[in-house]
Amino acid sequence: MRPSDWIDIADAIVDQAPGHAGVVVLHGTDTMAYTASALSFLLEGIDIPIVLTGAQRSVTELRSDGRENLVTALAIAAGHLRGDVLVPEVTVFFADLLLRGNRSVKVHADSYHGFASPNLPPLATAGVSIEFASNVIRAPSAGPIRRSGGMSSDVTGMRLHPGIDGYDLETALARPGLRGFVLEAYGAGNGPTAQWFLNHVQSAAERGVAVVVTTQCRAGSVVGGRYASGSALLAAGAVPGGDMTFEAALTKLMVLTDRHGVGDVRRLMQQDLAGELSV
Repeated sequence: MRPSDWIDIADAIVDQAPGHAGVVVLHGTDTMAYTASALSFLLEGIDIPIVLTGAQRSVTELRSDGRENLVTALAIAAGHLRGDVLVPEVTVFFADLLLRGNRSVKVHADSYHGFASPNLPPLATAGVSIEFASNVIRAPSAGPIRRSGGMSSDVTGMRLHPGIDGYDLETALARPGLRGFVLEAYGAGNGPTAQWFLNHVQSAAERGVAVVVTTQCRAGSVVGGRYASGSALLAAGAVPGGDMTFEAALTKLMVLTDRHGVGDVRRLMQQDLAGELSV
């Protein structure tokens, strides 16, 4: 999958949604969380369910999970026609859980329970009946579903590790035309306090790159000022990504840098736009 594919999927949804109760998108599992996150930021006016689903085992196999995932995704997408709860947002349905798309992450390569939402409870759980968590589901937006912007390709990311050196970071931040950079830091948003490291971050920020700090931890949040190492990153010009997943932070940054200047991008990255961020 490439950002251009996300644009194509978004446009297909905009084209097909009118007159329909909901939309189901069949998708490979490896990049499904990225696509669900991207669609949640690309699309405006979401007033019907948009459910992504797929399978860990091919639908042609006897023990495929694809059939049940598809049937339940269709039931959720059309559920309000039968009086079920409307879920007017981009979601991922997998195994027995309906997850907010921009909160979902793939957590297992082999299990049928391949996806989780570490920082937000499931929107619904499917057993004999489908139980909806109405207190978590977002209200419908003012439709119709539309796409008002694209995605910038001048965004990338990097995962911190103890062996990182100046060459690694300088090479990533020296990418021509770079406008956005997601740094997967440790714990609550911590990173090296060595001056060479902070200098690279500060230099990028000063030339207009929006540097966003997320956490490598599956659950929890980047909290500015909790530790000196995290405070140093923010003092160098980075902004905290809260409890956004890496997938959500990256795709949100791609959408925002396509529409806004760096000041607004930094401000909006810290605001909840589509349920991706706990306030």
